[in-house]
Amino acid sequence: MPGIPGQFFREFGATVTIAVLFSLLVARLLTPLLAAYFLVPKQAKARSELPVVYRRVLEWALDHRWASVILATILFFLSIALVVPLPKGVQPEGNPNFLSVSIEAPPGSTIGDMRAIVTQVSDLLAAQPEAESVFAQVGTGGASGGPGGFTSNAGVTKGTVTLILNEQRDSRVSAIRDRLRPLLREIPDARLSFANAEFGSAGIEIILTSETGEGLEAAGLALQSQMSTLAGIVDARPTTPPSGPEVVVRPKADEAARLGVSVAAIAAAARVATVGDIDANVAKLNEGERRIPIRVRLPRDARADLSVIKNLRIPTATGGTTTLDSVADVYFQAGPAQINRFDRRRNLSIRADLTDGVQLGDALNKVEALPILTNKPAGIGRASQGQEQALAQLTRGFLMAFVEGIGLVYMVMVLLFRSFFKPVIIMMALPTAVGGAFLALLLGGSMLGIPSLIGFLMLMGLAAKNSILLVEYAIECEREGYSQREALMEACRERARPIIMTSLAMMAGMLPTALSVGQGAEFRQPMAIAVIGGLITSTVLSLVLVPVVYEFVDDFERWLLPRLSRLVTPRTVAIESDDVQRH
Repeated sequence: MPGIPGQFFREFGATVTIAVLFSLLVARLLTPLLAAYFLVPKQAKARSELPVVYRRVLEWALDHRWASVILATILFFLSIALVVPLPKGVQPEGNPNFLSVSIEAPPGSTIGDMRAIVTQVSDLLAAQPEAESVFAQVGTGGASGGPGGFTSNAGVTKGTVTLILNEQRDSRVSAIRDRLRPLLREIPDARLSFANAEFGSAGIEIILTSETGEGLEAAGLALQSQMSTLAGIVDARPTTPPSGPEVVVRPKADEAARLGVSVAAIAAAARVATVGDIDANVAKLNEGERRIPIRVRLPRDARADLSVIKNLRIPTATGGTTTLDSVADVYFQAGPAQINRFDRRRNLSIRADLTDGVQLGDALNKVEALPILTNKPAGIGRASQGQEQALAQLTRGFLMAFVEGIGLVYMVMVLLFRSFFKPVIIMMALPTAVGGAFLALLLGGSMLGIPSLIGFLMLMGLAAKNSILLVEYAIECEREGYSQREALMEACRERARPIIMTSLAMMAGMLPTALSVGQGAEFRQPMAIAVIGGLITSTVLSLVLVPVVYEFVDDFERWLLPRLSRLVTPRTVAIESDDVQRH
C-alpha cells in the first residue's frame, strides 16, 4: 500500500505476523508443557447438550437452507448499504493540547503592521477560558522578494500564533476553533486561518491546474465562492498571497528595433534598478573566508516613483543611450504575489476548514458536485495531493490488500483441508462480520478510515477462526461415520462454547480501548469499535450460517467429484498395467 496509509498498514502487518508466530510457538510448545504439570485428571462429566433456543434456530436453518441463504444475502447487502451514511476520511482528527492560527498580511506590510495584527490575535486567544499560554512568531525565516532574498520586508507578511490549551478542559479543539472562527474574522487587514494539527494544513484542499494560467484565477474565485455555500465547509481561501501592485515593463518592439535596444538590455536595466543584479554579476566583499555580494539598486522611494524608472538610461546599438520610457511602456498594475506550479503546470489551491463532525470524504463529495468542477472551463484541470491523495491511496490500497488477504487465506485452507471446496465454507463466514462493524461505527459516531480498516483486517482472521473450528470438527465427525447432519450438530455442540469464549475474550480485551478517553484515543477507538461490532455479528451468524453453507458445499462436492473422477486415470490401474508389461 503506497503513501501515508501504507506506513500504518505495514507496521500493523509486521506486528500481527510476529505476534501470531510467537503465539503459535507458545500454543504448540509451552501450553502442553504447562498443562502436563498443572492440570489434574478429573472424572468425565456428562455430555452437555445444545441450548434449546440455539438448537431450534439451527434445525430450522438447516431444514430451510434456501431461505437461510436468502436472508443472509439480504442482510449482507443491507450491511454494505451502511457504508453510505458512514463518515469517511484518512484518520480521525485528534484533540491535542494546542491550536495554531496562521496569519497572512497583504503584500508590502511592515513589521509594525504584523506586530499589531499578532497582538490582536494573541489577546483574543489568551482571553479564552481554556488558554494556558500563547506563543507568537512573525516571519517565515526565508526571503522571497528577489534573487538572493534581499527584499526588505521578505517573510514579514506571515506569522503564526499558537495557543497552548489546558489539559483539564471540557471542550475539544474542533469546538474551540468553531467558537473562535467568527471572532477572527473581525480582525482587519489580515487573512487568518487555523492550521491542521495532524497535517499542518487545512481540512480540505482543492487544486486547479492550467497549462498557460489563463482563466485560472477566475476559476479559483468561482470555486472559492461556491465552496463557501456548502454546509460544514468554512473559510474557503486561496493559498497564494493576495495580489499586490507591481511594476510592469512592456517593451515597444518597433521603437526598440529602430534604436537598436535589445529586450535583454531593457530587462537588465529594470532588474538592476528594482531588485538588484544577480549574484554572478555583482562585486564581492571579502571578509575572511566569506564573500559577501554587494547589491546596488534604487532607493525604496525611487522604486515607487514611475517617473524615475521611466528615465532610466538604456544603451543603444550606436553607442548612445535612451530612456526606458522611449522603448518600453512602464506602469503599475495588480499582479500575483506568487506563482506556483504543480507538475510543471500553473496551479491555484483553494483551502477550507471543516466544522466539527464533518469528515474529509463527505466534504470532497460535496465539492466535486459543484458546477465549477463538474463543468470545468477549457484548459482547467484537477490535481490532488495531501489528505485527498492519501484518501484515494487508502481506498485503492485497502481493496487490494483485502482481496489479496482473502486469496492467501483460501490457498492456505486448500493446503490444510486438501480440498478446493471446504475453504469456500470458511470464506462465506467473512461477510457476517461486515454488518456488525459498520453498524457499530455508525452508532459510535466513528469514521471509516485507517484505524477502522485495520480493525476490518483483524476481523477477517477472527471470523475465519470461528469457521475453521466448526468445519474442521464436522469433517472429523464424518470420517468417524457420522452422517452429514449429525456431524454438523455434533460440531456445533462441541465448538460453540470455545467460539463464544474466544470471541468474548477478544471483545473484553478491546473494550477498554473502545471506551478510552485519553490522549490519542481518537485513533484507537474506531479500530476497537469495529472489531467488537464485527465479532458480535460474526459469532452469532457463523454458528448458524456456516452449517447451512457446509451442507450446500458438501452436497455439491459429492455430486461433482464422481463426475470429475472419470477424467482422471486411476493410479491403481496405471500400476497394474505397468506390472503386466514387465512380466
